[in-house]
Amino acid sequence: MDVQSSLSMLLIVLFCIPILLFSISCFIIGHRQTWTNLFFLFFCGVLIIVFCILEVGRLICDFLRLQPKKINPPKSEHRRIVIFDGICVLCNSFGRYVHFRFIENKAVDWVPYQDPDSHTHVNWKEIMEKHNFQVENLKDYIHVISGEKMYFGADAICEILSWCIYPFPIMKIAQTLIPFPLKDWAYSTIANNRYTWFGTQALDDNFAKKLCPIYYFK
Repeated sequence: MDVQSSLSMLLIVLFCIPILLFSISCFIIGHRQTWTNLFFLFFCGVLIIVFCILEVGRLICDFLRLQPKKINPPKSEHRRIVIFDGICVLCNSFGRYVHFRFIENKAVDWVPYQDPDSHTHVNWKEIMEKHNFQVENLKDYIHVISGEKMYFGADAICEILSWCIYPFPIMKIAQTLIPFPLKDWAYSTIANNRYTWFGTQALDDNFAKKLCPIYYFK
């Protein structure tokens, strides 16, 4: 067998293996979940590339000393509250990652929706009365209060990134340019499968608890 024939056989095998794996997956978990898992893998790959680029940009901005020192407007004039899923491993990992990339990490309050009274500086009753949001939606969407506005889902993620050092605020562009149905579909797909893909943890282990001054030093 010559080299060309060997390469052709190898290409056929490499082409058939994904099809075989896809067929087996469809048989075991169904075609809908299989396509969902494929989307997840693709989306994770895109996110990894995007955040790697952002991290490189952050290191360059750090080296050139271009990072802002104060968040604008300050906390005294603009409150920033993130209401997240305290038992979700993905949510806690994201929160931990971005919290230490905020311009001023003490300017943001993190509240797990399962234990809203755990944060002594956040008046949960006042927030519910003012923003009139549905408590049952907190399981499916991360919610963010920024000043007088409330964001949820993908828009909330973009708003959180806008509080970070350079170049993370550039992701705020996605909040405007990407159509809401597409953002909501992508976010909901991941949110509905986050426990299956990433698992859960005890509520007492949520990262926001570690932000207490006893544990956290700026």
